[in-house]
Amino acid sequence: MMDMIKTHNATGYDPAANRLSIGVGDEFDFGNGLKFLVKEDHIQVEGEEYDTHERNVQAEKFSWGLSALIHFGDQQAFSDLMYAYATPEMMLEFLKQMGVDVSRQFMINDTVCEIVDGKIREAGNKVGVPNSIHQKAVEKYEKYLYTPLHER
Repeated sequence: MMDMIKTHNATGYDPAANRLSIGVGDEFDFGNGLKFLVKEDHIQVEGEEYDTHERNVQAEKFSWGLSALIHFGDQQAFSDLMYAYATPEMMLEFLKQMGVDVSRQFMINDTVCEIVDGKIREAGNKVGVPNSIHQKAVEKYEKYLYTPLHER
């Protein structure tokens, strides 16, 4: 289970900054009879069920992918987590529908993103771990190195 979603009172898409702010309370309706509601720790799917198992599975995969996308944007998860559930094409299509120009750098919540090999990635990130988490680990390690041996 993922952590609680950090972003509340999201502001939607800002075209000037090419930034999508998504978080708790947001609702997405793609005109297919289903609504995706962002809750504190998951995406709730509401609406009529599809007549095929495949379509229901696709909606469930998108809801998990959307949750992972928000956690990625909140610097709480790796970008690959969303691809454990949803396809890269599904997530890119969502961003495009929201107005995001994925042909250049864009932001999702607190994360500057880019498309690398068809997938959403944190811009400039070479280690895979979200930059904020990596930076905290490096700072903790450096602090440890400066601690005298007799105090470790």
